[in-house]
Amino acid sequence: MSDPYRIDQTPTGGDGYERVYRPVSSPGAAGKTGGSVSTLLWIVVAIGAGLNTACSVAGQDVLGGLFGGLAGAGLIALLVRYLNRRKR
Repeated sequence: MSDPYRIDQTPTGGDGYERVYRPVSSPGAAGKTGGSVSTLLWIVVAIGAGLNTACSVAGQDVLGGLFGGLAGAGLIALLVRYLNRRKR
C-alpha cells in the first residue's frame, strides 16, 4: 500500500542524497470528487426517511417499509463510496 506522505531518497548526482517530497496523486486531485453523486444519495436518504416516517404515522406500514428500504439502500451506497475512496 502506498503512503501519500512518503519521502523518497533521491540522488543529487554527488555523493549525498536529497530528500524530496512526492505526494501520491489521488483520484480526487484532478477535480473528480464525485460530490454530486454523494449529494444525490443524501437527498435520496432524507426523502426516503421522511416518507418512511409519514407513511408509518399514517398507518401505511408496507409503503413506509419500502421507503425505509430506499433510505437504507442510500445509506449503504454512501458507506460503500466512503470506504472505497478512503484509502486512495
